Amino acid sequence: MKDDSDWVFKPEVPTAISVKTEDEFLSSSKLYEAVLSSIQDGICVLDPDFSVIYINKSMKHWYPGREHYRGGKCYAIFHERTEPCPHCPSLRSIQTTTPQTELVPYTKEGADLGWQNLYTVPVVDETGKVILVIEYIRDITFQKEVEGDISQLSELNESLEAQNNLLFEILNQREQYEANLERTVNENMKKYVKPSLQYLKKYLNERDYTIVSGIIDEIVFPVTKKRSSVLEQLSPRELQVATMIKEGYSSKEIAEILVVSKKTIDYHRNSIRRKLGLHHENLRSYLTAHG
Repeated sequence: MKDDSDWVFKPEVPTAISVKTEDEFLSSSKLYEAVLSSIQDGICVLDPDFSVIYINKSMKHWYPGREHYRGGKCYAIFHERTEPCPHCPSLRSIQTTTPQTELVPYTKEGADLGWQNLYTVPVVDETGKVILVIEYIRDITFQKEVEGDISQLSELNESLEAQNNLLFEILNQREQYEANLERTVNENMKKYVKPSLQYLKKYLNERDYTIVSGIIDEIVFPVTKKRSSVLEQLSPRELQVATMIKEGYSSKEIAEILVVSKKTIDYHRNSIRRKLGLHHENLRSYLTAHG
C-alpha cells in the first residue's frame, strides 16, 4: 500500500466536494472544479495576452505564495520573466490555433528544481480566434533523472565494453607473441642447442653433461613450459636435485657436484617428497615416470 508521499497534494474530501445528489454534481460547475482540483498535474488557463485566469491546486502547490495570480502574466508568475519564455508552446498555440508541447525547466526563486512537460490547447470562438489557452503541466523531474542515470549507465557500459575489447585484443596479441616466442625457441633448440649438446656429450663425462643439459632445460622452461605439471611446484634448486636423482646420482654424489653438504641434499630430497605427496614410493622411479 502506497503512502501519502505519492500525492502532489491530497484532495480535501469530502469537505471540499459536497453536493446533495449525483445529478446536482454532474450538472453544476462543481464537477469541473472537483476534477481540476483533484488532478495531480498542473492546470493553468490563460487569455491570449498570457494573463492567468485560473490555476488548480497542483499549480498552487508548486508555486506557493501566488494567491494573487489572477490577471498576472504567466511568465512573470511562474518564471520571473518580463517577456514570454523562449519556445513558449502557448505562444505557438495562439499563432497556429493548434495544440503544442514543450519541455520546460521547473524553477522557483531563481533555482532550477527540475523539468516539466508543458502541453497547450487553444480554445477558439466561432470565428476561429483564440480566446483562451489551456496549459497542462506534468512534472517529469524523476523521469529525467532516471533517463540521465540510464544514459550514464549506458555510457559506462559502452566504455567497459570498449576496455574489455581492448584487453581481449592485448591478450590475443600476447598469446600470439608467446606462441611465436615458443616456436622460435623450440626451433633454435633443435637447430643449435641440441646439436651442440650432442657434440659436448662426446667430450664431457655423464655427470657434467647432465648438469649442462639440466641448466639448459631450466633456462628454456619459462618459455616452452615443457615440464610435467607435478614438478612445477618445485624450486629451481629442487628441480636441479630432482634431475640428478632421476639420472641415478646418489645424495653424496649430488652434494659433491653442487659443492654442498649431503645433509643439504637430504633436506632437498625430503622437501621434494613432501611437495609431490610421496610417502613410501621410490623417488627416482616417480621422477622418471613424471619428469
